[in-house]
Amino acid sequence: MSRKQGLRRRIEDTFLSRVQEANPDLETYYEGRQGGSSKTVKSYVKIKGRNAELWKEFNSANITSAYRHVLDTVVNRPPSSRPSRSMCLIGLEESMKNIVLDWCKKRIDEGLKLAAAVIQKDLGQPQIEPSFRVEQINIEKDPSLTENIPEEDQDRPGKYVRPDAYVMGRADIQSGPMYMPLEIKPSSLWRSSMLMTDEKSQAGLQPLRQLGTYCKVCDTRIGVIITPEEAVAVRYYDISEWEVGCHFMPVPWSNSGDQLTVNLAIWACAALSLNDKYHHIVPKPHLFPEINTWQEAPSKGYYRHLYSGRYDSKLPPGAIIDTKENSLEEVPERVVVTIGSSAENILRGQRRAMAQQELRRRCLLSVKSGGSNKRKAISDTESRAKKVARVDPDSTIK
Repeated sequence: MSRKQGLRRRIEDTFLSRVQEANPDLETYYEGRQGGSSKTVKSYVKIKGRNAELWKEFNSANITSAYRHVLDTVVNRPPSSRPSRSMCLIGLEESMKNIVLDWCKKRIDEGLKLAAAVIQKDLGQPQIEPSFRVEQINIEKDPSLTENIPEEDQDRPGKYVRPDAYVMGRADIQSGPMYMPLEIKPSSLWRSSMLMTDEKSQAGLQPLRQLGTYCKVCDTRIGVIITPEEAVAVRYYDISEWEVGCHFMPVPWSNSGDQLTVNLAIWACAALSLNDKYHHIVPKPHLFPEINTWQEAPSKGYYRHLYSGRYDSKLPPGAIIDTKENSLEEVPERVVVTIGSSAENILRGQRRAMAQQELRRRCLLSVKSGGSNKRKAISDTESRAKKVARVDPDSTIK
């Protein structure tokens, strides 16, 4: 093999080339016969139309700049076979799950492990082995999350939330942090174009509210909605106890090459969620830096990316230099979830963790206020945290 051929082989075998590969053409049919529904479910978190905006910073240039040290890694060749024509006929929602399992998962999984090994080493975090799983699971909700919601506003309160897919720890364990939930929808019932109007309908906001509920329960701020036409990356922030706002970015299924692709978008959302310091939902989006944010590195003349830990001597276009004024002093504790059947006591210790999260959120809200307001916010929240933490975390939730 010549040097030129070797270089070409190296470029073709990078993880970036894998997630930039063109997706198989999908053909939808009879989606109107789905069992699903676009009706409003009151028990999901609330989102007002004006608080659902485009996530403009979520683009291919910012992602590749942040994670170039991972994306340029040479990986094993992906399976050469593409899904059969019959598999690409998308009717029921279950058939789209099969595509995500057979196509997306095979191209993303190895990159998740690369991200965990490289990024977490650079950031000094504990090593994990994340796994992209496509299966519906039960995660029990902490009753304290919805205890102040009137019963008339909970038409389907339930004990569980059930994402269609998710990124967690190793595939052979049943508990750990939920890094990112995913929801799969038929395009006959929902498209992101329903969010591109000034007056956003409840039907358009419904999947955002559903995914936001999963993120709220698992205290992770990023998730993805997948349809046969697109993937929509969503980042959430707190507004009140059971209301959130979000930024979203649609990625067409047909994108390939240098465009932001569906597989690159799913992987990037998961990679952002692997950062222990900036994974959780905070009250205002500006309290967390945007994707293209860098800090001056200890080594003179170098910069370090805030989310990926990547070092570079040259800043990319549009880079933001973080002044460290809003940096968190401590790494927040992740909520640990256990997956299983509805007969099990699935989630243990979450009341205490949620109290700690509430304390952290209140502290974040007061970062820029300072003075007596800051002291009062922390004092009030410490009292509430102590009260909730007295509840036996291992008791069965009735």
